[in-house]
Amino acid sequence: MIVPVKKIRLLTAISEQGKLIEALQHESKFMLFEHENDPSLPSDINNELRAIERGIKALSKYKKKKFFAYHEVKQSEFNTIEAEGKALLSKINSALKTIENAEKEIAELQAEIKTLTPYLNLSVATKPLSELVRTRIVIGQVPLNLFEDFAKEADEKGHIFEESSRDHEFVYGAFGYEVVYESQALILLNSYRFTEVTLPLYDTKLKALLPELNDNLANNDKAILEAKDSLKALSNDEEKLRIYYDYYYNLALRKLVVTKTTERVAYVEGWVREDEFETLTKNLENKVDCDIEELAVQNEEMVPTATKNNKLVKPFESITNMFSVPNPNELDPNPAMSVWYWIIFGIMMGDMGYGLAMLIIFGLFLKLAKPKGGLKDLATIFLYSSIPSIIFGILTGSFFGVSVDLLNIVGKWFGNPNLTSVVLQPVEDPLPMLIFSLALGIAHIITGLVLKIINDARKRDIKSMLADAVSWILILVGLVIAVVVKNQIVLYVAYGMIGIGAIFILLFSGRDKKGIIGKALAGLGGLYNVTSYLSDVLSYSRLLALSLSTAVIAFTMNLLAGMVGGIPVVGILFAAIVYLIGHVFNFAMGLLSAYVHDGRLQYLEFFGKFYEGGGYEFTPFSYKLKYVNAIKENE
Repeated sequence: MIVPVKKIRLLTAISEQGKLIEALQHESKFMLFEHENDPSLPSDINNELRAIERGIKALSKYKKKKFFAYHEVKQSEFNTIEAEGKALLSKINSALKTIENAEKEIAELQAEIKTLTPYLNLSVATKPLSELVRTRIVIGQVPLNLFEDFAKEADEKGHIFEESSRDHEFVYGAFGYEVVYESQALILLNSYRFTEVTLPLYDTKLKALLPELNDNLANNDKAILEAKDSLKALSNDEEKLRIYYDYYYNLALRKLVVTKTTERVAYVEGWVREDEFETLTKNLENKVDCDIEELAVQNEEMVPTATKNNKLVKPFESITNMFSVPNPNELDPNPAMSVWYWIIFGIMMGDMGYGLAMLIIFGLFLKLAKPKGGLKDLATIFLYSSIPSIIFGILTGSFFGVSVDLLNIVGKWFGNPNLTSVVLQPVEDPLPMLIFSLALGIAHIITGLVLKIINDARKRDIKSMLADAVSWILILVGLVIAVVVKNQIVLYVAYGMIGIGAIFILLFSGRDKKGIIGKALAGLGGLYNVTSYLSDVLSYSRLLALSLSTAVIAFTMNLLAGMVGGIPVVGILFAAIVYLIGHVFNFAMGLLSAYVHDGRLQYLEFFGKFYEGGGYEFTPFSYKLKYVNAIKENE
């Protein structure tokens, strides 16, 4: 049901405004006027949040992950985590900085060693070579296949080449020449594709530097290990860092709340549900000194829509909200829609095995993972829908595509083999299933028209009620009776219902038109809507199509598994693989198809008859938690 909301103003001393905002967030009953579901945080706050997430990621590497982790924290611990969280993050950042610097230095040292290695056997240090005046020394490499000719020509021209090392591609060393012959030397180097290498300038021989460089590598490796040991020790406090993230984020949300102020007073305005107004007032009085004023709602003002439904209906609100949030002045569609969505989903899945799989998988998921938000709603919808899936699977006699007459089996146990629970067979005899689907569709559409009657009655719009709802109920019911019942008297009653419905359409469809001709044309146009209703009813043939596709695919997978099962030795293994993959695929596609097509029937065929929507959801200012599952009151 849709619950009325009050518009209120909360006033407190300027010095108490932070305390008031914190209390409102904790109570989660007050919706701010300037409300954003995903507010944009300042860059400094985003940077801090990213730093905390970086710390969480760093610690999580050293802690065994739980498959289903659930973390509940006391309010007192949540409110006092800031100092501990900052200190922990500082230690993590210090360790990460050490690792980062050490890894950078290791990379530089490794690159330096790689560069120096071919030249370690040079007989002199590089710095003295750079200080020569009359002679120039060029360090580099010559392709191995050109080296003999290069060395011979260099010797003939009075140049020198000291070889340091060679590999399968190059010969590495130092080439020396007198400065006065520089042009000749450069021509020689270019002709033999000599590649010069610039080495750092050292006073000692390169070979003597290697131990020092290796020691530096070892020291950096040691620093990394020590830093990682530090992170491993800190990983025991990973949960505290997760709490700190949620604390810091919600602290930021409170800072984004804009309060209006006078010289001494700060105040905020917003909405509260009428059924929670007294509770909010009482709780705020115990936490902060504030006054509450009720404000008048202006005619042009958009009021948020607050719904109050039981735990069976509540998850299905997400289905409605994906289409459009209800208007606060209309009837809540969720109680009726949830029942129909539940039934139709079960028919579309229509298999005892898949229904049991849904019951077990989503039951365990909700129990162990304890998801939040939209994921929790979706999992709950699938869990609830497992019941009609099992029931319809019994009525069609399907268990993972295998024909199973449950009542017949039970009957044989008690000596009555004539009992049967199979009343519909989509594969062997699809016509009864089609008739059932269309009949169910008519009932679904009529439910929507009944809700249209209630909405129009609340608005006192009798003409709309007669023209757009009562008329079509009479026509649809009359047509069903005329097709099903052959009794002459009942047929006259059915024809009368159809006639009265047509009269209502002719008389009231043009209620907004001016002139007799305009009203008459509008009435005739209203009668033309019979084609739309026919199309709507035929849309429910998708119930047959989806139940049929699920059954056929399941049967096919069983058939394929049986065929490969006859292969010697490995047949059983192949059969198990085909059976498992096939049914997992069919199960997943069945869930997706049922979810999508069931929603389509609700949005177009059902909501199209009565639903206005266009509202916006009542979303109270509250904690938004990413890592913590719940904050509980102090005991």
